[in-house]
Amino acid sequence: MDCLWLMGHFGWDAATGKELNVLNGHTGSVNSVAFSNDGTQIVSGSWDDLVWVWDALMGKELNVLNGHTGHVNSVAFSNDRYTDCLWLMG
Repeated sequence: MDCLWLMGHFGWDAATGKELNVLNGHTGSVNSVAFSNDGTQIVSGSWDDLVWVWDALMGKELNVLNGHTGHVNSVAFSNDRYTDCLWLMG
């Protein structure tokens, strides 16, 4: 499934333009979104200083990582099996 993410909250099928999921949660602009290597999770970082982890198939919240003191500018999943995910703030 190919997806196009705009403003981080909405997902569309890139081939059909059909809306797939609306991920509600962030209260600020979403700066970065990444899929896990196996495609089962999505991580998003925002100007609300939060990192959200989502179930990619169901669109459900799995975890909210708070405690950042600044905007989260970039998020990514690790390629190794020892680190679940990496988030960076700027």
